[in-house]
Amino acid sequence: MRSIPYGYKVMNGRAVIDQVEGKKVRDAFQMYAAGSSLAGIKQALEINRYHAGIDNILKDRKYLGTEFYPP
Repeated sequence: MRSIPYGYKVMNGRAVIDQVEGKKVRDAFQMYAAGSSLAGIKQALEINRYHAGIDNILKDRKYLGTEFYPP
């Protein structure tokens, strides 16, 4: 399996949404849409990634729901 996106975990060989990290991803998108900064999102959600990591999450097309992961 390729590297798994933040917010997912592997269970029984399949990618499933991690309930804790998945909520952080959803909240990050909502906060960003509301105008929060990357640093603000990272701090508020206690996501242990660099600001660029948050930016990469927000730009990752896997989170759009238009494709099944893993394909």
